[in-house]
Amino acid sequence: MPKPIKVGPKEKPFHQPVLQLAKPPAPADVAVVAAEVPLATEETENSGRVIHRFIVNQGPAGGQVTIAPATPNRRHQVIGFILSATGNGTLQFLSGGPAPAPTTPLTGTMDMGQRNSLVWPSNPSAPFVETNLGDSLRIQTTGGGGVRGMIIYLTV
Repeated sequence: MPKPIKVGPKEKPFHQPVLQLAKPPAPADVAVVAAEVPLATEETENSGRVIHRFIVNQGPAGGQVTIAPATPNRRHQVIGFILSATGNGTLQFLSGGPAPAPTTPLTGTMDMGQRNSLVWPSNPSAPFVETNLGDSLRIQTTGGGGVRGMIIYLTV
């Protein structure tokens, strides 16, 4: 007669901790693009520096959007972004004084195809672009579709 096999206590399955992020409420004075789509900002602190996250949700009309207002004696550095378009168009980062002051291009015009994305992984030590001293950070979009995504920047 075979001997019965002893089975030890049941092992508990391994579970990875789940990180849940709460969506911050939109500020009371939310800006509107194309008279319909709200924009929002969020701030977190990292190593004593405030990291700003600007949510882009621009309508199909395109145009110029101020990401960060002009700040005396400070510069804005884009340290990361992910942006996609719902239609064919272009995107350009700009530096300028308070609107409607003239702007200085920080990048060339970048093509954005329908349902394609432009991505710059976030890296505070290697900014993608930096505004002139005391200028605002803006984007200019053109084309038949809206632009959605997020821009991450520092004010230094």
